[in-house]
This record gives sequence, structure tokens and C-alpha cells, in this order.
Amino acid sequence: MVKTLVFLLFVAFVYGKSIVHFDIEGVSILFYYGPSLEDVSTQHIKESLKILEHEKFDKSKPTALYLHGFHEHQSSESVQTVVKAYYERGDHNILTLDWAIMCNDSYFKAAFIQVNDMGSAFAPILLEMFDNGLDIEKFHLIGHSLGGQLAGIIGRVVHSKSADKVLLKRITALDPAFPGFLNTPLSPSVSSDDADFVDIIHTDSGIYGTPFAIGDADFFPNGGLGKQPGCPLRNFEPLTDLDLCSHRRSWAFWAESVTGKSEPFWAIPAKKYIDFITGKNRNYTSMEDIVEMGINCPSSAKGTYYLKTGTSSPYSLGLKGV
Repeated sequence: MVKTLVFLLFVAFVYGKSIVHFDIEGVSILFYYGPSLEDVSTQHIKESLKILEHEKFDKSKPTALYLHGFHEHQSSESVQTVVKAYYERGDHNILTLDWAIMCNDSYFKAAFIQVNDMGSAFAPILLEMFDNGLDIEKFHLIGHSLGGQLAGIIGRVVHSKSADKVLLKRITALDPAFPGFLNTPLSPSVSSDDADFVDIIHTDSGIYGTPFAIGDADFFPNGGLGKQPGCPLRNFEPLTDLDLCSHRRSWAFWAESVTGKSEPFWAIPAKKYIDFITGKNRNYTSMEDIVEMGINCPSSAKGTYYLKTGTSSPYSLGLKGV
């Protein structure tokens, strides 16, 4: 743990530059309507209602809103991969939030501070969208890394701003950021309180990703450890592609589940990874206890789940993974 904290402080200060002041003017919401990634309607965040008026926006469909992470933007691989996955699926409206201006500078001096401002600013806009035809029953908020923490903040502010009358139906956090989010009252993490159902996929526990079980259902593929199959040994040069490999597996798994072209990511409940590996104290008695990680995860799933994955795409091993 000491080594982890030293590493996180190293990331914070080596990449620290200057404090960027919160400026909502640089934030946009995008509606990707296909068939190419260039088919997109971009609106300033204050004009988000215009998305609902777009001729290609189908209010009868489920809507997914994806939130990118630290040092990412709309051209990042994670955003493009997730959007393409929803294109392939073909049954969702897919939105993304471009808040790169808030999270492309220093982590602790800017992004970590401004993620709360971003959540507080966007939650009322989202409530307004619900009031104007966005179906909350079919709305799904998904975020990666710092975007996963942003999803939790948005969820809890929506709840508080509505006098506890509105609670998002589902939040999925993909390896939500760990630095600074210690799951304490002073430093809360995304949690099961932030939506009716919160599922978490942990792939870089204790380094870039949160190691705690914090959702209704927490999935730890390959133990959730920071050396996912197919990723290289850590070189501890922060924020390099090699170093982020395990962290990024979370959105790769998610996108694969969205397309539905591979076998399901079946997972089984267990108290600890060693229990999953050895078969000791596994908390299941029948196939009914095996659940699917990813977009088709049932809201009835509760507790911690484990599975194994492959080293490259397609990552799912189906039932062989359990």
C-alpha cells in the first residue's frame, strides 16, 4: 500500500502543471447517430435539450451516456471504441460528454477538484433533459476512470437536486479512478447509493483503479489486478500506453459486451479471488447464481464476482472463464 501511495503522489506531482479554473463554456454533449463516427451532433452543454430535438434521436430507445476519463477526449480510443460498439448493437441512442477541458491538466491540481464541479453543473441539465422527454427508465450512465467517478457525482447530485425524488436507474463505472477517492466521507467514491443499480468493473485495482467493492455488483476479472492477461509487466512510467493497459481493459470488456458478438462474460460470486481460483467458499449453488458482466448484467446481481478473460480480443471465455 505504501508503494501504491508513493506511486500515486508521483503521478500527481510529476504531471502537475497549473490549476485550471472551472469553465463550463468548454464542455459539450455529443449525439452520435451513425453510421460513421463523423455523423455526430455537438451541442454546448447549456444547449443539451437540442439533442432531444434531433431528427435521429429516438426517445423510445434506451440512451447511453459515456463519460471519458483523465487526459482523454472525443478522439481517444476508449470513446471511439465504445461508440462503435453501440453502433454495432444498433438499439441505443449513444451520447458522450466532452469535458476534456476539465481533465487534461494536472490530476490533483485540476481534474480531481473540477470533477465535482462538472458533476454539479451537469446534474441539473440532466434533470431538465428528463423533464423534456429523455426517458429516465431507459437511461444508462457509463464512465471510465475519472469518468466513472464523475458518473457517481452526477448520480448523487441528481438525487439531491431533485429533493431525493429522482434516482438514476443504472450507473456503470469502468475501473473508477482511485487516486484521491478513498471511499471515505471526506473523499467519497462512486457507490451503490448513486443509482438504483451500480455495477463496477475493476481491472487495475489499487493503482489507477479503485480496489474497493463499492457498487451493488463489483466484478473483478482476473482478480481485478493491475496485470491483466495480455498486458505487459508494469514499467511504472506513469500514464504511458503500456502502464495504462490493465486500466483500459475495463472499457474494452464493456465494449465487447455491448456488441454481443462474443460469448457472455460469465462470472461467479466469491468472497476473494483466491476462493474463486481454488473453488473454496464460492457463494453459488447453481447456474442461477452465475451472472453476466457487462451491459446485460442483471440488476438483481449483488456482491463481488470473479471471472477469467483471454489475453486479446475477443476477451470473453464464456463458461470457461468461471
